[in-house]
Amino acid sequence: MLRACIILTGIFFFIACHSQRKTGNKETDGIDNFTFSKDKLIQGLPAERFNRVLDSLNPVIIDVREPEKYAIKHIKNAINLNYESLNFTLEISRLDKNKIYAIYCDNGIRSKLALQKFIDADIKTVFLLKGGLESFHKYSDKTEQKQ
Repeated sequence: MLRACIILTGIFFFIACHSQRKTGNKETDGIDNFTFSKDKLIQGLPAERFNRVLDSLNPVIIDVREPEKYAIKHIKNAINLNYESLNFTLEISRLDKNKIYAIYCDNGIRSKLALQKFIDADIKTVFLLKGGLESFHKYSDKTEQKQ
């Protein structure tokens, strides 16, 4: 587990230092200056930064909620892997370990638990949405009102 945390920290550092960021690029501002410590990794990215990750890194977006909740509302292009499913660990183990993943749930609690499964499966890069779908939609609603 320590090895996985060190690897994830290194990957995040590499992404932060070597991102192809253009000065003033609204989509990537803030990603590269976010400090990826183990604590912040587990706490997750605030909605604004998470949205920048979605726009700039094109990760595989995974909704770890129940299929019923996913069917009602989810982030565009997200796939549903139910954390409560008996097959969740198996499904995670089948994912491409070299792809970038962005995970979320309703409020951030379940996705924190799911993050450990990603680490255990040696997934190299996982971004977690702090505050879950609730915070993402609050941020999205605010940005839509400004436009």
